[in-house]
Order: sequence, then C-alpha cells, then structure tokens
Amino acid sequence: MNENRDVLGRDITNSRSNYDAAATVSKQEAHIDSRFTLLRREPASMSDMQANIDDFLKDLERNFRREQFLKQLEDLEKTCHSHIKDPRFKGKEEGIREALDEIFKQVRKQATKLFEPGVVRKSDFFRYIAGPIYLNVAEEVTKQLRIPFDSVINVYDKAIIEVENRPPGENMKRKLNRGLENLIAENPSSDANNPNMKSSVDKIMDIKLEEAYVIGTGYGRVCLPFSKEHIRSEILCHGLGANIMHNDTRTVLDIG
Repeated sequence: MNENRDVLGRDITNSRSNYDAAATVSKQEAHIDSRFTLLRREPASMSDMQANIDDFLKDLERNFRREQFLKQLEDLEKTCHSHIKDPRFKGKEEGIREALDEIFKQVRKQATKLFEPGVVRKSDFFRYIAGPIYLNVAEEVTKQLRIPFDSVINVYDKAIIEVENRPPGENMKRKLNRGLENLIAENPSSDANNPNMKSSVDKIMDIKLEEAYVIGTGYGRVCLPFSKEHIRSEILCHGLGANIMHNDTRTVLDIG
C-alpha cells in the first residue's frame, strides 16, 4: 500500500508444502505487482508513449514472466539432475541423464511459445506451465531412448516440490531490463526502445518497499511469530467479518 493506504500490489502462490516458503513467494509476487503499478503511474516514461500504457505494460510483464519462468526451469533441470544420484538409479544414471537433457530441451522450446504475443496462458504458476509439457515430452523421449518412464517422473516429482518452494532466483530489475530487451527484439520501434523507459524501470526498481506488518491467513498462521492471543482461526474471522458487514448475522456456513 502507499501512504494513502491504496493497494499497490497483491498476489497469491500455489506452494502448499512449506508455509514459510509460500509466504515468501506470495510476498515477492505482491512486490512485483507493486512495481508494475508504480511503473504505470510513472509520468516521465508514460507521457510520450506511442502505445497504450496498459498494452505496453502487459507486453512488458509477459516478457518478465518469460524470464522468470526460464530461470525456474533452469533450477528445475539442475535439481532433477541432482536426484539421479539416488541409489535406486544405480547403473541407469547415463540413460536418465540423456533423457533429462532431451526433455528439458523440448520443454524449454515448447514452453517459451506460451509467452509469445497474443498467446493466452491459463496460469502463471510455474508447476502448471512446466508440468504438463514435461509429462508429454517425457513419455515420447523415454520411448525413443527405452528408458523407464517412471524414472524421469520420479525425479521430476521430487524436484518440482523443491523448486516451487524456492522464490525465483535473480533480482526483478535484471529480469525487467531483459524483458525490455526482448520487447525491442520483437519490435524495434517499440516504446521499450525509449531511453526514458529504461531510466523509469531503474527508478521504480530502486524505490524501497517497507515491510510495515504481515498478515497471514489459513493454516500458515501457525508459522507467524505471534502469541496465541493474537492468532485467530479463519472460521472466527468469517464470523466476525460477517457480523461487522451484516449486524443481524447469527450463523455462517463455511462450505469447502
């Protein structure tokens, strides 16, 4: 939020096996959302734009997400390779390694097409993009190399949990600048080529986001460093919220 308590950024995560990691990832995503909001309000870069501001920032975020995805895919590939050392794969290491190299080569090629102009992605969650493509490619690759399909799936299942519970590496500023470079490569006459845009990105990224306080909902509340007197269940919160919004409320049904 800004000084007027206007919301600048919000986000969620699908990380579900580690509450601390989920909180870190969702907070990082809220910071990213805030930076794009601040960039949208930056007059120096937006006043002389040729394109619609929203369209331009949509393209910039698309390229930013592409960089973020590729960084996580690189992490996933390295993590998968590290699991080949498991004793159960003894004597099969070379075959699995060869299969993984080919799988990730094809996954990278197919997945990056989802970040091309005009393509609608169903989700930006890393697992939901990488997972289905990995499974489809792995099935074909293992048939060709005569490697057990379940071996590369076992490696993936272990690795994906580790990767999705790690915030994407590398700072946002570098990814945004690469996103600008990608936009210029797509369209040399793009507003991304405007020197003011580069300086505006740097300016917005240099703004310090102060963490005033943290609120946790759901079971993640058990990880918060608060006394038990300051932690309430989501059911009680439903009741209190319903009573405040509708004073005559006496019963709240929580279904789901």
